[in-house]
Amino acid sequence: NSLVQAQEAVVQALEGQNQFTTPLSPVDINKLSVYRNGVKIGFAVVDENTIELIDNVVCFAGDEIRIVQIF
Repeated sequence: NSLVQAQEAVVQALEGQNQFTTPLSPVDINKLSVYRNGVKIGFAVVDENTIELIDNVVCFAGDEIRIVQIF
């Protein structure tokens, strides 16, 4: 019997922001999902607890970024 748990962080982005701190470290890219205003988006790992949005995604002030990390 294995229980899956998730930690979630919701951040109101700043204008031009594209890097965010994850709820837990270290980051396992296979156990992390990132959403911008409810839409799943791509990201890359910068360091053990920072991710960066990819494909030149840059946030507008007030965008909601939700990071869900399974552990």
